Amino acid sequence: MRLKDLVEDRSFWYGVALTLFGAVLALFSHYIAGNIPLTALGLACIILGSSIALTPSSPVPRLAVKAMLEGASLNLEAILEEFNVEGKAIYMPPRDGRVFAFIPLSSNPSSVEVEEAARAPLRVLTSLGGKLGLMAFPPGSEVVKLAGVPLGSSVEEAVNLALVEFLEGADSAKAVKEGEKIIVEIANPIIEAELPRVKGSLGSLAVSVAGCALAQSLGKPIRFSSEMVEGRKIKAEFEAV
Repeated sequence: MRLKDLVEDRSFWYGVALTLFGAVLALFSHYIAGNIPLTALGLACIILGSSIALTPSSPVPRLAVKAMLEGASLNLEAILEEFNVEGKAIYMPPRDGRVFAFIPLSSNPSSVEVEEAARAPLRVLTSLGGKLGLMAFPPGSEVVKLAGVPLGSSVEEAVNLALVEFLEGADSAKAVKEGEKIIVEIANPIIEAELPRVKGSLGSLAVSVAGCALAQSLGKPIRFSSEMVEGRKIKAEFEAV
């Protein structure tokens, strides 16, 4: 883990605080109080605090996770470019434990066609009612599965569990459901990639992970509508189909 990432890790500061406390306790107990048990306790705090400070909170470095997600998105970007896709993705409820996406090549499908997409074979190019679209597993699909986002969880709980707690892909995330619309606000996302086709159809990487989490938690198709960047925040809008 790089020094910058280590310093930004909250557990690093907990470890430093415990180490300093142990040092003060050990010095006071040995030289002033002459208390051997307290001196030993202080030394133990130093050892424990140093271990916490130097141990990363996540066994997988953030940069490695970011690289894997971006690598998976590059293949998807090439496919979308090949078919000149312009439609907005619909994140479908899990099939065989994984959320997948139906991406229309042009116009948005009707609700009947969306229901048909949920049962259609998972082929790259699919026709629904005469409208062509692509079937794909977004990078966030595996993230949501490994994070164990439960069906029936609240939208904010689902997005936080997948994006913030498991992936550590952002500082925080808020999600609010207003009727059929869902507004997601992501603060300081660390997973980003300049992939215009993926961003236009599925949303940026952090937004795409959020879309997968929403489809998993609500158990229904979720259409990506738009996203807007405001400084270090992303505001995205989805719609339950």
